[in-house]
Parts: sequence; C-alpha cells; structure tokens
Amino acid sequence: MVTKSYLAQEDMMKAKKNISLLLSNRLFRTLVFFLFVVIAVIGFYGCRMKHPSKCLDIQGVYVMELDSTFIYRSFDVFPLGLNMVIKEDGIRLPPFDCVHSGIHDVNTYQDIDRVYKEINGSWKVISSNPDSIFINANSHVLHGKYHITIGTYKAGDLECTTLNYIYLDNDSTHLCLRKVR
Repeated sequence: MVTKSYLAQEDMMKAKKNISLLLSNRLFRTLVFFLFVVIAVIGFYGCRMKHPSKCLDIQGVYVMELDSTFIYRSFDVFPLGLNMVIKEDGIRLPPFDCVHSGIHDVNTYQDIDRVYKEINGSWKVISSNPDSIFINANSHVLHGKYHITIGTYKAGDLECTTLNYIYLDNDSTHLCLRKVR
C-alpha cells in the first residue's frame, strides 16, 4: 500500500528532475537571459523617462529682470538690451558692452553685423536631472553651462495673470528672465 506522503515525495522528485532538465537546456537559458536584458533595458529607459526635462519648455521671448540678475566677471559688464529669444534652432542673447566686446566702437554696417553674429548662438540640453543647458555663443558674456529653474508667479487669483520665469544659474551668473510670449 502506497501512502500519500510517498506519492508527494515522488512527485517532488519528478518536479526537481524536470526543473534541472529545463535549466540544463541551452535554449531555455538563452531565452531567460534575453528576457532579463529586455526587462533591464525597459526599466532603465523607464526611469530616465520618469523625469522628463523641463528645458524643452523654455522656448519663447524673455525679458531680463535687472534687479534680480547678477553677472560677476573680472571686468565691467553693461547690458545694452534686455530681450532674449530662445527658439528650437538657436538663441538670441541681449548685447552687452564690456571691455572685450568692442560694441562701443560700432561705426559701420560691418560692425553692426559683427555685433549681431555675437549675440546669436545655439543652445542644447545637457542634463535633465538637474535641468541644465549649454549656451554656445563663443564671444558673448553669457557663453557657458547653466542650471535651469522654472518658476511661476500669480498676480492675484486670476489664472490669466500668471507670469512664467526661468532662472539660469552658474558659478558666476544668475539670470532672472520673465517670459513675454
């Protein structure tokens, strides 16, 4: 007479034998490894997508708020304009007068063209955690890497009076920019 415990033991031995056969199968191991890699890649990109960059939302026209802007250089820097335009294909920075710019010596159309080339540049997102951009305008005072903070200010209770601000910070510059459109 066969007892239940003996049958359970025999079933357990068969299950162990089947599992060991399955694990020794090369195709099964390859499939498990492939699934592990796929899950790891999806998880990695899922974590990256979890924190989308706010930097892509900064496109628009901005006015530099001078009372909240600080630019520390070893030479005097004077803004000659306050508007900054950030587009998908480039950036137009406000002109600055400083010892190195030569803007105060603008006399001809060639000088004006040179000044406009200096204030036009490009930008790109270099990090999404923390949000950072790189402004590439080689001969401009604002050329460099910046950490971005996006803020809003509500004047009263009306939604239509919300002003958007972005703050660009690095070790020697703090720009406060108010979005116009």
